Amino acid sequence: MKIALFAGQPATIARLFIARHRTVLANAGVQISLLVVDENASKQKSFFGHAWKICRRQARISNCSNLTSLLRIVAYKAAMRGSAPSGNNWINSDSGVDELLVPTLNSQSVINAVRQHGCDLVCLMGTRILTRNTLNHLKIPVINIHSSDPAFVRGGPPVFWEILANRDSIVLTVHEVLPELDAGHILMQKKEMIQYCGSLGKTIVRTMQAAEPHVTDLFRNVILNMKNGRSQHIPNSKGPLRVTPSVRDTLKAIRICRRRPVVPSESSRLIEKANG
Repeated sequence: MKIALFAGQPATIARLFIARHRTVLANAGVQISLLVVDENASKQKSFFGHAWKICRRQARISNCSNLTSLLRIVAYKAAMRGSAPSGNNWINSDSGVDELLVPTLNSQSVINAVRQHGCDLVCLMGTRILTRNTLNHLKIPVINIHSSDPAFVRGGPPVFWEILANRDSIVLTVHEVLPELDAGHILMQKKEMIQYCGSLGKTIVRTMQAAEPHVTDLFRNVILNMKNGRSQHIPNSKGPLRVTPSVRDTLKAIRICRRRPVVPSESSRLIEKANG
């Protein structure tokens, strides 16, 4: 069995997946043949044009004006400011897997590369949506990681809607990819605690970083199940489709994070344990 990984730059989860599981998968007869990294050329070429396109798409989904959609995005970006992930610099960028850097995943060159490598499966590990045309031309199964239970929310942003609902955890979900967003059969799920730390942005970023190793483990288990014919296909009840929240909801989530007790980071817990 040969698989391809699709990721957006800097492909953190994909590289972590390769570093953690490449040998185990190889021993089980699964070869990671290709890593395709999307450089998102449309955003690089015209940032404002790309941003406006997103505004218009989200306005249609949330049934609001383009201006309201823009204000929502600005407010959410402001709430997230200063909370960028630190990154996993220890992961060797030379993965030992054939890599292809592309302007967009939705291109014939990507389809050709997957075919040339003889891949049987594509794994989406933190990247843009594949179009219906791309899915049809790949002609092999595609699976994706969604950082929520699709029955609760489809779309994004990650972790936010669980915070707004004052929940303690998110549900990491690997599912089959269909043209309809986050609507394919569920293959495996795992609960991940929300790492509340007083700030909305830092809470979301820290939660997503803590989840990264568990995401790679979910992919490994799903792939091995598929290889051995043990896949479970759980029907997807398809919850509401969400995009960038309203300004009111963003402010409410900020207040919730400020009120919630701070969850010690993993490094803090290890230090505390070492000190007795």
